[in-house]
Amino acid sequence: MPSPLWLIALVPLLAAGLLLLVRGRLLRSNPGLGAFLRHGKWPRGYALSHAGFILGFPLLMVSGVALYLEAWHRALIAWLPHIENLHAWGGIAFAALILLGTAGLLGRPRRPRWLDWSLTALLTALVTLSGFALWLPGRFPASWDAVAFAVHGWVSYAWLGWLLVHAALRLFSFQRKHPLNARFDYARRDALIGTAGATVLGAGALSWLGRPSADAPAQAGAQTSGAVQSSAGSTPRPRQTRFPAYYTYANGYPSIDPAVFRLRIEGLVDHPLVLTLAQLEALEQVRERRTFTCVTGWSVPNVLWTGVHLQTLLELAGAHAGATHLIFHSGDGVYVDQLTVEQAKRPGVLLAHRLDDAPLPREGGYPLRLVVPPMYGYKSVKWVDRIVVADHGVVGTWERYGYADAAWIGGNSA
Repeated sequence: MPSPLWLIALVPLLAAGLLLLVRGRLLRSNPGLGAFLRHGKWPRGYALSHAGFILGFPLLMVSGVALYLEAWHRALIAWLPHIENLHAWGGIAFAALILLGTAGLLGRPRRPRWLDWSLTALLTALVTLSGFALWLPGRFPASWDAVAFAVHGWVSYAWLGWLLVHAALRLFSFQRKHPLNARFDYARRDALIGTAGATVLGAGALSWLGRPSADAPAQAGAQTSGAVQSSAGSTPRPRQTRFPAYYTYANGYPSIDPAVFRLRIEGLVDHPLVLTLAQLEALEQVRERRTFTCVTGWSVPNVLWTGVHLQTLLELAGAHAGATHLIFHSGDGVYVDQLTVEQAKRPGVLLAHRLDDAPLPREGGYPLRLVVPPMYGYKSVKWVDRIVVADHGVVGTWERYGYADAAWIGGNSA
């Protein structure tokens, strides 16, 4: 997904839209602006559609980023259900406005430019169809979710780029007979290329500004003895599954040396364990191919995990009969979450050390992570280095902000 800094591009779009909305008043109070702002009169219906588009698109972009971006969740957690409803129903109304307006062009002998409306209709259809797949994750195959997430995000930002080009062309009206163009020696093609080039350059600058710093230190380095990350867990191999996003609560990916890594299992157990990565790999291994679903809307189907079932570790440690919860601590020194013992024993729940038969990528939890396929991804704690077996639960990191503790996908625990 593009950097949210792209939203800065909404500023000139909104400015152009507001200018068009108030141009009548400006023309009356400033007659000299007529050559700059006046254009042919549209049918009233299309004028209203245009105004609705200008106001609706930025609202949908901002609300969509609020649903996707992890950092915004913390500030908006209490309003996220309302934001989701606003985004979904607003998107449906927005799509209906554009598609019905485009269909109505067929009966107009002097219709607006086909390029503008046809391209807008195509982008509307792509964003709307992909939005339905994300809004109703249980109604579509998981493979559709993965494609829909990419389409919904990239097409939305491509749309923003096109709107900037469109706004610039309409605002400055690069037409041969327009009075303003007497001051310029530009062909329309040159204006289009120049505007598009400026948009691309601006997008590149925003992406560069939003990139993560390669020198930014990972937090909680003391927990990993300051060791340097093994090359095996630095980046995914070419055939390894890539997720649409890699989240980290601690604003960095901890560097954990597999040679010094230890998994500690303690609490209500007869035999507290301190296991190396090699010892974990020597236990009974399981391979689970499952769909991974993030609460922000995307899913990745058929992810192949290799690791150890939690039932194996509980038996090895001798968990007490009165134990009710497992509390998982991350090697980033911050993140924590829990499962009940019954949830931890469900099929597919495991501590994974391999993804697609290769070591986990660093950003994906290397060297060890929890995988809970029936629940949203925030329950699948990354960089797990400590499990506490207890007779009580704790409030997990994201649960402190209002996320559900029983994070069943689609609310279904079956």
